Amino acid sequence: MSPKQKEFYADKAVDLAHIIGGALVIGQIVAERFEPLIFAGGLLIFIGLYVWSYFLTKEA
Repeated sequence: MSPKQKEFYADKAVDLAHIIGGALVIGQIVAERFEPLIFAGGLLIFIGLYVWSYFLTKEA
Protein backbone atom coordinates (compact mmCIF):
# COMPACT_ATOMS: atom_id res chain seq x y z
CA MET A 1 0.00 0.00 0.00
CA SER A 2 1.38 3.39 -0.96
CA PRO A 3 1.84 6.13 1.65
CA LYS A 4 -0.92 8.17 0.02
CA GLN A 5 -3.34 5.23 0.27
CA LYS A 6 -2.37 4.67 3.91
CA GLU A 7 -3.08 8.32 4.69
CA PHE A 8 -6.44 8.12 2.89
CA TYR A 9 -7.52 5.02 4.84
CA ALA A 10 -6.28 6.50 8.12
CA ASP A 11 -8.37 9.63 7.54
CA LYS A 12 -11.42 7.52 6.71
CA ALA A 13 -10.89 5.39 9.83
CA VAL A 14 -10.84 8.50 12.03
CA ASP A 15 -13.96 9.85 10.29
CA LEU A 16 -15.74 6.54 10.86
CA ALA A 17 -14.61 6.51 14.51
CA HIS A 18 -16.16 9.96 15.00
CA ILE A 19 -19.42 8.83 13.40
CA ILE A 20 -19.56 5.74 15.62
CA GLY A 21 -18.68 7.77 18.72
CA GLY A 22 -21.41 10.30 17.96
CA ALA A 23 -23.93 7.54 17.30
CA LEU A 24 -23.04 5.91 20.63
CA VAL A 25 -23.57 9.11 22.59
CA ILE A 26 -26.76 10.13 20.77
CA GLY A 27 -28.13 6.58 20.86
CA GLN A 28 -27.68 6.32 24.61
CA ILE A 29 -29.43 9.66 25.14
CA VAL A 30 -32.33 8.91 22.78
CA ALA A 31 -32.85 5.40 24.17
CA GLU A 32 -33.09 6.88 27.69
CA ARG A 33 -31.49 3.75 29.05
CA PHE A 34 -27.95 2.47 29.12
CA GLU A 35 -27.16 -0.73 27.22
CA PRO A 36 -23.70 -1.79 28.43
CA LEU A 37 -23.06 -4.46 25.77
CA ILE A 38 -23.91 -2.17 22.87
CA PHE A 39 -21.89 0.66 24.38
CA ALA A 40 -18.89 -1.58 25.06
CA GLY A 41 -18.99 -3.01 21.54
CA GLY A 42 -19.16 0.43 19.98
CA LEU A 43 -16.39 1.69 22.22
CA LEU A 44 -14.13 -1.19 21.17
CA ILE A 45 -14.80 -0.41 17.50
CA PHE A 46 -14.14 3.29 18.16
CA ILE A 47 -10.79 2.57 19.83
CA GLY A 48 -9.89 -0.03 17.19
CA LEU A 49 -10.38 2.46 14.37
CA TYR A 50 -8.13 5.00 16.09
CA VAL A 51 -5.45 2.35 16.67
CA TRP A 52 -5.71 1.22 13.03
CA SER A 53 -5.35 4.81 11.80
CA TYR A 54 -2.29 5.25 14.06
CA PHE A 55 -0.56 2.20 12.61
CA LEU A 56 -1.42 3.26 9.05
CA THR A 57 0.23 6.65 9.52
CA LYS A 58 3.13 5.47 11.71
CA GLU A 59 6.53 5.76 10.09
CA ALA A 60 8.14 2.36 9.59
